[in-house]
Order: sequence, then C-alpha cells, then structure tokens
Amino acid sequence: MKFDQKLQSLRKAAGLSQEQLADKLNVSRQAVSKWEMGASYPEMDKLIAMTKIFKCSLDDLTNDTATDKILEHKNKAKNVYIDSFLEFITKSVNMFCSMKLSTLIKAFIELGIMALIIFIVVMFLGDVAKVLIFNILPYGRVMNYIEYFLSDVVFGLLFALGIIIYFQIYKIRYLDYYDKLISEYEQKKEPKVEEESVVPKKRLFKTKEKETIIIRDPAAAPLAFLAPIAKVIMAFIKGWVIVFSVPFCLSWVLLIMAFIVCLFLIFYNRLFLCLGLCVLAGIIINYQILEVVYDYVFRKKIKVSRHFLMFMVSLIMVGVGAGLSGILLANFTVIYDEPKSIQTYQKEITMHDNLYLGYRGIYFDYLIADRDDVYIEVDYHNDFGDADVKIQDNLIVEEMATMVNFRDISKNILDDLRHNIIRKYDDRGIIDVRISANQGNISTMLRNLSKHYKIDIQEIEDGYRIYIVRPIEDSSHCTLNRNNLYDCIEVMKDFRCSYEIVDGRVIPDDNCQCTSLESDRYYCRYGA
Repeated sequence: MKFDQKLQSLRKAAGLSQEQLADKLNVSRQAVSKWEMGASYPEMDKLIAMTKIFKCSLDDLTNDTATDKILEHKNKAKNVYIDSFLEFITKSVNMFCSMKLSTLIKAFIELGIMALIIFIVVMFLGDVAKVLIFNILPYGRVMNYIEYFLSDVVFGLLFALGIIIYFQIYKIRYLDYYDKLISEYEQKKEPKVEEESVVPKKRLFKTKEKETIIIRDPAAAPLAFLAPIAKVIMAFIKGWVIVFSVPFCLSWVLLIMAFIVCLFLIFYNRLFLCLGLCVLAGIIINYQILEVVYDYVFRKKIKVSRHFLMFMVSLIMVGVGAGLSGILLANFTVIYDEPKSIQTYQKEITMHDNLYLGYRGIYFDYLIADRDDVYIEVDYHNDFGDADVKIQDNLIVEEMATMVNFRDISKNILDDLRHNIIRKYDDRGIIDVRISANQGNISTMLRNLSKHYKIDIQEIEDGYRIYIVRPIEDSSHCTLNRNNLYDCIEVMKDFRCSYEIVDGRVIPDDNCQCTSLESDRYYCRYGA
C-alpha cells in the first residue's frame, strides 16, 4: 500500500479530519490533502510526529510493502466508537484537572445551565409532539396504544438529540479549546540540544484567552461515539419523510389521470383546457416534492434554483388556469333535473313490541292513522335503471339497479358540456317515505327508534317528521325521559379510565378527564 493511501486509512481509523491532523502537525490542511493525493511527501519531522499520532513505527508508515499495521488499524476502526468514548473521558479528566478551582466552578455552572436549557426545550417539544399525536390520530383503544408508543418514541429521539447537541456544544466550547491551548503551548516550547526537554507544570485556562469562545469549523468531525445515535435519528427522520411522501405519490397518479381526462374533454368544452392547465401545475408541484424527498433520502444535491423556477411557473399556470376557468364558468347555465319515472313501494307489517322503522338520508314521516297494523309507502325513481326498495334491519333501504345505463348518462353529460349546461341530477332513488299507524304503535316505534338512533323529531299536522342523525353505540347509557323516548349518553374512553353517570353527567375518576364532543357524546382520556 502506497504512503498516500496508508496515510488516509490511518487518519480515518483515528477519527481525524484533515484539518485536525494538520493542527496536530502544525501544517496547513492543504498540505495534508496533497500528501493524501500523492502530490507531495512530508518531511522527516512530520513523519516522526505521525508515528506518535497513529502509534505505529516509521517503517510501517513509509514502507509500501508493510501492510500489517494498516490492517491492524482497520480492525481497530471497528472499535472506534469505544476508543472515541474512552478518549473523550480521558481528555475531559485531563482538562478539568488542569483548571483552577474558580474556573472549574464556572465551567460546571455553565455546563449545568446548558443542560437545563436543553432539558426544558426537549420536554417542551416532547409535550408539543404528544399533543399533536393525540389530536391527529383517531380515538379508540388500539389507537391509544399506538399514540402512547409514538409519543414515547418521539420523546426518546428528542432526548437522544438533546444529548448529541449537549456533547457537541461541550466539545466545541471546551475540548476543542483545550486542544488549541495545548497545541499553542507546545509550539512555544524551545527544544534544547542534548538535553531532555522539561515541560513546566502549568495550569491551563489561566490566560485571558480562556474567556474567548472558539467557534470551530462547522465541518469538524463530531464525537465518534455519538455517531450511532445520530444515524438512528436520521433514519427515523428519513422514514417519516418517506411516509410523508406517500400521499403525494397517490395524488401525483390521480392528477395524471385527471389531466388525461381533461385532454379528452377539451374537444367538448374549452373550460377543460384551463382546468388541464391547473392540473398540470399540480403535477409539476407534486413531482418537485417527490424529487426533493428523493434527494434528501439518498443524499443528492437539491437543485434549489431549478425547483424555485418550476414552482413559480406552476403558480403562474394555476393563476392563469383558474382565472380563465372563472370567466368560462360565468357562461354556464345550471338546470335542476327532476325525476321522470316515479314508482311507489307499499307494504303492510304486523306490529310487535320491538318494531321500529326508518330511513337514513332524508326526513321521513310517521303519520297517525286509524289502523292496527303498520303501513309503509315509499316513493322512488329509477331514471338510471331498474331500482327497488326493501326493508333490512328495520331500515328502509334502496335496492340499487343491477344495470345502470352509463352510456346514456355519459352521452347526456357530454352533450350538456357542448352547450355550457350543468345539469343537477337527483341521484337519490328514494324521494319520500311515509309510515302510517295508530298513536300507540307510533309511540312504541319512536321509543324503539330512539334507543338505536339519535333522532331529530318535528311535530307536523298529522304526525311526526323524523330525521336519523347517527346510530347509538351498544355501550351507551340510555334512560327514558318524560316523553317516553330514550336519552342516551355515549362515552368513548381510554381503557384505563373509569367513570359514573350522575343526573345525565359523566363523572370521571381522579386520573381521567372527560371532554364533551357533543351534547350526548364524551371522550375520557387518562392522565389529561
């Protein structure tokens, strides 16, 4: 192995940058760079100094056939994290032992304040992350485990990042400055011929230079034993960046599909030329985001100027497309298309104690009539194909058409686009629902319905008009009110919470806090 390759291997194995090695040898960084490129060769005194730094013999360093020492250093490189930690401890002990007592006290106070500030920042960011996680993710027992796990992971990563920042500031503020003083002190020594050089015992950090904060080159190598933690943090950040890019991948595909549709529809209306311009701008912006993510994850150089230019062009395209679309939309006419083919579904049902009937989506009527059974009438239309009505789980549902004539529908839509018409189609198959029974049976059905669904009831001339708001969970707490209807309270909670309901109010235990989502829905969270 040649000297230039050997020097580069030994330097990297020792965890030194070119600038750090140059400082130890009292030469410029360019000189070290030329040695490693083979453009020049160091003098004998520099070679001898290198043998002390790399702890090898002069023959191992200069003999091209001697490779054992290089291999040994490569093997030692596997333990560079442990060696770096031990060197960090040794250098810290030597530095603190060389300080005056007053300077040592000041140093510990400064380090303590710095640790306290970083701790407060980490705790604050951890609480912010916890609040964001608990508010973004949906409620549920399984999601609670995921929320606590994610918050603990984020807090652990923030804590590790705080440790890295603390030790890096400590290295820049103290250890690098300590190395600088040692180097300056050794340069000032005058070597004596045929006489052992005696290093006077001298306390460091006594001079006024100690008070100067030395800011090292940002490219200086960090502490090696912190590298694994930094790699884990960077891997976690890159993983979240990739997860963040997934929606943009999907939206990119959807925008491309939308652009193709716009190209097809241009022949029917100029509006889609303008909309296609906006969609194309969205495709460009999506591509930019994905390219930035790729460059960041794989450490490619991000071309800021090109991205900025593409982004500005995209904004211009959006502005032009949106403006022209607004002008063209002003020429459109909106037509409300009423259903043409209306049919009526009729059925009689025998009344029983647990019966209730309803329809979700529109208001339906409970009509008071002089009859013992329950009579159902449903008006629906089937303009777009054969449709039907049936009763399923006590609810009236629409039986969708098995064959919808998409060809005729699309033909009508395209023809409307040619003539600047927007036709509002009534896509509801069911138009009106009427349920007739006597007063007693209606009261029973309303009571049963209110136990299964939250309902909105309005009194009309010959009965009640009802709208189903949402289902009521089986775990809800329901009580009959004076109107013979159920008032239900639904409580979603952390599995560690317990509560009781008193006079229609949710009273949690001391370790939980309940928040009202609606008038009859609560969520109880542990430790809130």
